[in-house]
Amino acid sequence: MADSKALVNEIFKAIPPRKAISTIHDAGLSERSVYKWRRGQTCPSFDNLQAFANAVGLELSLTAKDES
Repeated sequence: MADSKALVNEIFKAIPPRKAISTIHDAGLSERSVYKWRRGQTCPSFDNLQAFANAVGLELSLTAKDES
């Protein structure tokens, strides 16, 4: 992922106020993992990022890069 930190932060913007921890738990993730993503210390797998986005009500998709 080119900029997973920015993507994770965009997902966080979609979380209702005071619902971040419950959203992380609903996605089946640990708070520590998501904290590391937000700081750019680690890069999430697509599956984990998709689970996090789904818990917020978003959907991620992969598209092929057009190299024309």
